[in-house]
Amino acid sequence: MNGKKLYEYARANEEVKLPKREVNIYSNLFLEKNNDLVKFRVLVSKGTYVRSLINDICQKLNTVGTMTNLIRTAQGPFKLEDSNTLEDIEKGNFSTIDKKCVMKD
Repeated sequence: MNGKKLYEYARANEEVKLPKREVNIYSNLFLEKNNDLVKFRVLVSKGTYVRSLINDICQKLNTVGTMTNLIRTAQGPFKLEDSNTLEDIEKGNFSTIDKKCVMKD
């Protein structure tokens, strides 16, 4: 937004009014609750801000919440389980990107 990443505003404690946009929530899977910590897995469409989703959920529940951790497990054709570790890369023990996976401008 305005040339800055949204997390930069969040880390600077600056409030940003995000434009409303329609997104798709394909699945929302509750994983666990431990005291005040709730873990869930969500599959969303491109352009979905997970922090905003959490804020919307909390508003519906009439409470407040903060995202403490986000693990992106897939982005387009790339999946976390197919990635190489830094240790493997440093040792030269890694695979290259599958030729079926084509980057587009």
